[in-house]
Formats: sequence, C-alpha cells, structure tokens
Amino acid sequence: MRAYRTTRYICRSQITATNEAPQQEAWNAVATGLAAAGHLQALFPEFYVAHIARCPTTPRALLGVVQAFFSLAQQKVELFLSEELETDPGNPLAVLHPGDEIDDDWAREILTEEVGRDVHELWPVVYGLEDAEEALFSFGTRPYLVAAVYWALSAETAWAMPFVARDALLPALQRQLYQHRIDPAILGRLDNLPALPADVSMNALCDGLDATSPLARCSLGQALRYCFHATGNQFSDLSYSVVAQMASSNLDWRSEDLDVIGQQQRAARELAEAFDRLNGATLRHVDVLEELIERVMSTAYRISGALPPSPA
Repeated sequence: MRAYRTTRYICRSQITATNEAPQQEAWNAVATGLAAAGHLQALFPEFYVAHIARCPTTPRALLGVVQAFFSLAQQKVELFLSEELETDPGNPLAVLHPGDEIDDDWAREILTEEVGRDVHELWPVVYGLEDAEEALFSFGTRPYLVAAVYWALSAETAWAMPFVARDALLPALQRQLYQHRIDPAILGRLDNLPALPADVSMNALCDGLDATSPLARCSLGQALRYCFHATGNQFSDLSYSVVAQMASSNLDWRSEDLDVIGQQQRAARELAEAFDRLNGATLRHVDVLEELIERVMSTAYRISGALPPSPA
C-alpha cells in the first residue's frame, strides 16, 4: 500500500511568522522614525537641515529624531506623550541623542509600541468637560455642580443634554456633595430647581448671559457653552474620554498651523480654569449658586418673553 504523508501547514506558518516578526517590528520602528523626520522637515526645516538630514536610520538614531520632533512641537502646543519619550522643549538638541543606556533593541521596542501611537495618532491636550456618569460621579471626583445645574435647568429645552435624566442626575449629585461635606443648604437648593422655558434659544441665552457681569470671574454664557460642548473650540468641546474613543487623530502634522493650535489650546485652558473657579465658588457659597440660578432664569424669561411662574 502507498503511504501518504500529511503536510502540517500550520507549522510552516508558525516558522514564517517567527522569521517575519522581527523584520516587521524593525520596519515599524523605521516607519515611525521616518514619519517623525518628515513632520520635522515640514514644520521645522532649518532644524532638519542642520541636525536631521544626515542622521542614520538606526533605531537609536530614529528615537532621537522622534524626541527632537516632539520637543520642538511642544514649544507651540501642549502634548501628553508616552513616558518612554524624553523631551526638552527648551533644548531639543539635548534629546536628539538618547542616553547610553538605550541600545538599538530597546529603541526599536520603544518606537514600535507607545511611541508609534504618539507619532501616528496623537491628539494635543484637550480641556473639554467629561459628561459620562462614571467620570462625573465616581468616588473621589470633585462635583461638577455648575454643569449639573445647567443640565437640570435645561432639561425641557430642545437642546437638553442627551442621555442626562434630571431625576437621576440630581440625586447622584446630592450623594456626591454629601460625600464631600458640602453645605447642606446647597443640597437642599437642588430639591427645588426651576426649569428653563422650553422654547428658549441656547445661543440667545448665552449671548444674554455674556452681557451680564462675570460671576467668580467667569462669564456665565461661556460656562453654559462649555457645559454643552458648544464653544466652537475643539479643545474646549472635546474631552479625554471622547478622544480616547477616536480611531485616529485628526491632527495632520504636515498641514496644521501649530501656532493656531497653541492659541486655541490656551483659550480652552483659560475657559476651563474660569469654569473651575465658578464651580468652586458655587461649592463653597450657596449665595453664588443662588445668583447663578437667578441670572440664568431671569435672562431666559427676558429673551423668550415667557412669564415666570407665580410664587407658590
């Protein structure tokens, strides 16, 4: 009887994969380094000609190119980078040559993993307000009282925050305030919040609030836009949780104006800081919370032409 031999293709595939894996890792490292070099050439051509053009393509040298590129970029925009990267915005040349403890194998590993995501998918720092329940009301989180009040007041408008139920929002906020030992008068005020007229325009309301004097050095109209991700500045409107869900970055290093991005980031940071001041003041003083509610409601009634409800 003729004997037949069974060919085990899976074994051959495993051998091929084993041989190709290091080659693929090496190519990924080179691709990451060359991408950073291309960004650097487009955005910082003088530095590129002086220091990068004749660099070798070893993993260690390419890691230095990545570090120099992000150091230069950080002179213009705020970035959250991988801990494996060493950057120095004040002296990019200082990080062009990685430390002696980093050899080619280690540099290749760094370039292939976290740093590859930095080069290909990085988003600049954003300052948008988180609105997921677990981010807002988890234990130890500072209460976003102003945001919750704005969301509750607008619950009957056409621009109410999606997926935010007033009946669930306020009790969760009260529990959080209780954990933080906030003035019981503030907790009690949340039991009797009014509702904005259903037909009031958000833009008109924001403009009307902007025309009033700031409260705790924060414009109430800008605070309202911030809470509803409607400032028009993507660095104010996007939160970290939203950015984390994006498949890739919308930042095109070759064509974006980093100076403009830096200006937008600074404006977003200033708004976030102003909102934090207002939020902190409402957490400390019930009178500030009362004034916020009164100004929002009176401005809304004036704009909409509706009559406020008669006192009970």
